[in-house]
Amino acid sequence: MTTPVDFSLDQYATFTKTFTVYDEANNVVNLDDFEGEMVVRPDYDSQRIIFQANTADANTMAIDGIAGNVAIFFTDEDFANYQFQAGQNLDTTDLVYDLRLTNANGQSFRVASGTITLNRAITR
Repeated sequence: MTTPVDFSLDQYATFTKTFTVYDEANNVVNLDDFEGEMVVRPDYDSQRIIFQANTADANTMAIDGIAGNVAIFFTDEDFANYQFQAGQNLDTTDLVYDLRLTNANGQSFRVASGTITLNRAITR
């Protein structure tokens, strides 16, 4: 079951977002032997990828199996070149994402999805 999780981050800032995965009985899921991927896009229908993280790149994502945690690492450069579009609020923009985990048997689970509000930076 996908959990909706909305959050915000600042352009030109380093940020870590940690997700904890729970089962239906509200117990932490052991994520040993899981791989993960997160994709951020301007909207659900867009083919454009703004940001991508996965466990193959430890600089973007890490899984703490026993704790049931998935950490996503955003650097100050990840959204540095994002172009705010004409007609959008000039201070913020909303992007969409989802986080999918795959176990050793190849079963995939979308464990979180939602909106990331990107706050436009003044200091670069």
